[in-house]
Amino acid sequence: MTDITVALIAVLLLLVLVLAGVHISFSLFITSIAAMTFIAGFDIAMALLASSVYYTIFDYVFAVVPLFIVMGSFMTQSRAAEGLYTFLYLIFRRIRGGLGVATVFANAAFAAVSGTSVAAAAVFSKIALPQMYRYGYSNRLALGCVSGSSVLGMLIPPSLLMIVYGVLTNTSIGLLFVAGIIPGLVLTGIYAVGIVATGYLRPQAVGAAAVASGPGTPSGPGTPSAAESPRMEGAELVRSVLTFLPVLGLVVLVIGGIWGGLFSPTEAAAVGALGAFILGKAMGMSNRGMVTAFKEAAVITGGIMILLISAQMFARMLATSGLVAKVGEFLTGLDVGPNLIVVAFLAILLLLGAFLDSASIILLAVPVIYPSIGLLGVDPIWFAIVVIIAVELGLLTPPLGMVPFTMSAVLGRDVKVEHIFAGAFPFFLMMILLLVLLFLFPGLVTWLPSIM
Repeated sequence: MTDITVALIAVLLLLVLVLAGVHISFSLFITSIAAMTFIAGFDIAMALLASSVYYTIFDYVFAVVPLFIVMGSFMTQSRAAEGLYTFLYLIFRRIRGGLGVATVFANAAFAAVSGTSVAAAAVFSKIALPQMYRYGYSNRLALGCVSGSSVLGMLIPPSLLMIVYGVLTNTSIGLLFVAGIIPGLVLTGIYAVGIVATGYLRPQAVGAAAVASGPGTPSGPGTPSAAESPRMEGAELVRSVLTFLPVLGLVVLVIGGIWGGLFSPTEAAAVGALGAFILGKAMGMSNRGMVTAFKEAAVITGGIMILLISAQMFARMLATSGLVAKVGEFLTGLDVGPNLIVVAFLAILLLLGAFLDSASIILLAVPVIYPSIGLLGVDPIWFAIVVIIAVELGLLTPPLGMVPFTMSAVLGRDVKVEHIFAGAFPFFLMMILLLVLLFLFPGLVTWLPSIM
């Protein structure tokens, strides 16, 4: 049995284990050790384990993981999301569908300080959904606004998935962050246009035809209620601005610092964590919330650390077996353009997204094809962004999409998970539209990194 055959069997075994419910870290570890033992012997397999642990944990870049996670945890424990939502609703309330648009932009802003989609889904299920229901939004559109816009957390920096991808492939995390800015803003705009268009095509979906049923219950997003009277609006606007501006300042400091060369990604993460702590305390984060934030960060960091160690072992096993080189030879020998190969790979990611979480897909699929990307003449930064978007589509894909199930857990039995999937479907299509735009106009990804 050749080394390549052993590696192929290991890949198939890995898929079987993951689909059977075995944790991805343990699956990667077992298949890597077993395959490496067959290929080079047990001693080499143990050396692979030791070197993977060392080069993953002691890499200076890895420090961005706990720092950005604790930054997001601080903001989640504070009232930042509520303040962002209030401010943006006051901005967009005169637009038909303004509550939905405010939800999208608030999710985008929250993504820039949290870096995770699942947290955004949980937070805005509590904040945005009650308001949209109050204003007469249809169940499907309200659920779609929250679930669809939650995925912005993995595209708008500082994205946790970008960090995992960067550490796994040794790609500059700073470049990935900067490259995600324009696609994230474009997707935010596409979502907003889609919601406004829905408001005009189906006014009942955004409550525009609703009739006020009492004091403080508005007849639609564009109709002021007692709660929106000029006397109350000034104080409410001041409070929300005092939340929005510091959060915006933190985002500009962290991302702008990386883009302008003021900070390395690790330094920016440290600044962001300190800034989030200060803002969190100023916005009402309790001592218990602070402890919870540290606990969350520790648990998530530990999980990611084990994932990355196992993924490094798996990637090195594939390279040692010769499978990666064989895949490169096969792809470069095909009489098709590189874009078609990338599209085929993205289709595989979408299929995996129906059964696996985002990190698992990255760790399983990227080590196989990433070494061949340079041979195909594909820009590695552009490739990273389209892969992350394709993987994020899996968060909305039945039967195991993480975002709908997170929302279902938060909302309880009042909302069926199939209704959340149905509401997310138009936003799934809008993400596909973004992928098409990035293929047609790759400069949307590559322009900002090129001027760093």
